[in-house]
Amino acid sequence: LTIEFLEACIDALMPDVGGHEPRQSHPAICFKEADFSRLPPTLVQYGGAEIFADQIADFCNRCRDAGVALTEQCFASQYHAFHLSSAIDPEAKRAMLSLGEFLKD
Repeated sequence: LTIEFLEACIDALMPDVGGHEPRQSHPAICFKEADFSRLPPTLVQYGGAEIFADQIADFCNRCRDAGVALTEQCFASQYHAFHLSSAIDPEAKRAMLSLGEFLKD
């Protein structure tokens, strides 16, 4: 994922949201304005090499601040959508097993 590709996605999917420019803070597209207090127990798994790692960490902090029962798992060497390689990557397999345990509980 590149910044250019992501910007093209924003332009294609959200050219106008209620009269706001997509890159402005708007509750329909920006979690920073959302109320997380009613979220159920939540598992967040992400790779440390993920292009969105900083935003995901911010999301996790907002969840904790709102009192959400949050389980955060950062897999340091992993990338965006690393779960897809769980058949060949032991760390991705461990993440998938952890996800299964979370859902079972």
